[in-house]
Amino acid sequence: MSKTHRITLITQDGEEETFDCAEDVSIIDGAEAANIRLPVICRKGTCGSCRARCSKGDYDLRFFAEGILSEKARKNNEILLCQTFAKGPMTIELPFDYDRLGVGPPPEFMCEIISNEAIGGRVRKLRLKALPDDEGRINSAFESGQYMNLEIPGTKICRSYSIANTTNWLGDLEFFIHLKPDGLFSNWLLNNANPGTTLRSYGPMGYFTVRDSVMPRRFVAGGTGIAPILSMLRKMVELQEQHETRLYFGLTKESNLFAMAEIEELKAKLPNLLVFVCIWQPGADWKGYTGLPVDLFQADLADDLAKGIKPQVYISGPTEMITATVEITENLFLPHENVFFEWQS
Repeated sequence: MSKTHRITLITQDGEEETFDCAEDVSIIDGAEAANIRLPVICRKGTCGSCRARCSKGDYDLRFFAEGILSEKARKNNEILLCQTFAKGPMTIELPFDYDRLGVGPPPEFMCEIISNEAIGGRVRKLRLKALPDDEGRINSAFESGQYMNLEIPGTKICRSYSIANTTNWLGDLEFFIHLKPDGLFSNWLLNNANPGTTLRSYGPMGYFTVRDSVMPRRFVAGGTGIAPILSMLRKMVELQEQHETRLYFGLTKESNLFAMAEIEELKAKLPNLLVFVCIWQPGADWKGYTGLPVDLFQADLADDLAKGIKPQVYISGPTEMITATVEITENLFLPHENVFFEWQS
């Protein structure tokens, strides 16, 4: 019989939860058995959504995809909870406050498709409306930056997508989804997701949310990683926040451009927002920034730090982009607690 060890979870605000976990059970699965819900998407060590830090104890960290945990991160005892198995009592620091720690299964509710439209490249904008439950309540509240799991009707197949709008009483939900070749959800979205169709959603989930602070904010997004960042910026509009803010949005080609109308609206409503749209492989007529968003961000961050400015940095997009951006913040010695990111699985 496998040995069992006591696991202590400590949230950013100093609160604790404990549970017992067998050596042959991952921390994620052990927590779920104890009715504690931790952020997780892929469960395969490939998305980084369950990243945390072991401050005390011995463990076995199994598979993780290249780029998810750097050598520096591993030396700092950063782990993926879905691939970590206790070899003794452990204390694990979670990168979010206690109120993000879920209890029991995630909320679920039915949604109706309002629209499903192509908006640029292989990206589609999916608009849903949460349907009332049996008691007439709409239970779709979320925080800007969180995501939902959407289920293909008639199956148990779910995919995780960040919400691009802000929470509202009407239950409106907006997603930007990149169509993957032969992807199960992508094929359903392309061929069967018509207005009026209903599907089940689970959530909200995730801890990639804006932290209260007076510090300037920097947002680095690649592709559909712009979705949670749009939600954050839209929330700033609603709260009339005046932070000095910059958005670095990267795409491969001009033909991939999307969400430009949404970004222009944000620029009009956030007077302290500067936006840099970065095209890696532009055509001859491109007048904007040529290159990767991380390169422009690096130059600006070095300038910030030289002036004594230590901004909050929010990163969302492909693994390679996040890895490069985080490495820049580490090399320039921006405090770790100022950096927040979400991987796109």
